[in-house]
Amino acid sequence: MSTAVCAARVPQIRPTARGTVREHASWETWAALVLMLLVGYRAQPQGGITVGDVVAIAALPVTWRSARHSRIMGTILLASVLALATGLSMSLLLTGDLAVSSTTRRFVLLMGAAIPAGACAITWARDRLGLENAVIVFCIGLLLNAVQKVPSVTNPWKFALGMPTSILVLALAHRLGRRAEILAVAALGAVYLVKDSRSAVGFLLITGVLLLVQAVASWLRVSRPPRATARLQVLSLVVLGAVTIMAVLSASKSGLLGEAAQTRTVVQSDGSSSVLVQARPELGASLTLIAHRLWGYGTGVVPSYSDVRVAMQGMSSLASYDPQNNYVLGYMFSTAGVELHSGLADLWVSFSLPGLLLGVLLLGTALVGLGRNLATLRSRG
Repeated sequence: MSTAVCAARVPQIRPTARGTVREHASWETWAALVLMLLVGYRAQPQGGITVGDVVAIAALPVTWRSARHSRIMGTILLASVLALATGLSMSLLLTGDLAVSSTTRRFVLLMGAAIPAGACAITWARDRLGLENAVIVFCIGLLLNAVQKVPSVTNPWKFALGMPTSILVLALAHRLGRRAEILAVAALGAVYLVKDSRSAVGFLLITGVLLLVQAVASWLRVSRPPRATARLQVLSLVVLGAVTIMAVLSASKSGLLGEAAQTRTVVQSDGSSSVLVQARPELGASLTLIAHRLWGYGTGVVPSYSDVRVAMQGMSSLASYDPQNNYVLGYMFSTAGVELHSGLADLWVSFSLPGLLLGVLLLGTALVGLGRNLATLRSRG
């Protein structure tokens, strides 16, 4: 009787097992799609809380499985924990004439925790969707948030829609072949040209030329070892970068990039320092603040009047820039904290030297990834 029961059950168990595997795979695929959409959605329905950050952190116990064997991810996680602990401790033990914005502190802490959590989320989704699909869904989330910003910004393409649209288009174009990528880069560059964005035009020009060089090398069947290919393309990247900077500045000064870009470039060229320094006076504020207060400030700390004056003097001396304007007093140094227009500087402000170390680690990881991407003749735009 037991044999008959077992024989009767076997046909029912096997399909169920296969169905369970299929359902499990299907569930993870849908979960990866939803995860990427939400992580890319950068909206803040409540002050100091970003939807994407909260979702990435909540999913970390699951998504960590895809990155737990990676040394670099482990290092980034440890560096993030050290930076968060340092920034929070400085904020809680604050003394002197500095104040703390609880809303900004909550936002910055979530942002810091979301650095490794977001990377793990993208890695986990990549393993289930493929890189291009994960990027596509992630950028759709970015776009959904960017569309909400359109009514509140003066140049929607430059300040809201351009970046997510560009990455989305390039991810789609990569699936269609090299010609599609080159055409996509050219089209995006033309849009940015009309929409007054010097830096984006330069980045796309470099990307387009590299893709074109790789296409020609593939057509000629040029074969080199990966390391030699990477070194040659990195050298090309540096040369292209220098040439592109000069070309974009020249075109901007002559009016080819629009009247607004021409006005900015002419004003920045009249200063005593380099036009690149003139274009980023926030660098002066960052350098003087680091010299003035090496250990940074802490998460959510609002700068004092003396700190603001030191930063403004740095901007004036380095870039011959007049900091008496609403951008400096209402945005860079406001009751919401400090914004130095630099990822490295902002990490230092909130998380002290461990935050600066985390930023350097992230930058180094990005450069290593770029080197690996350039080690082949089929780089992703």
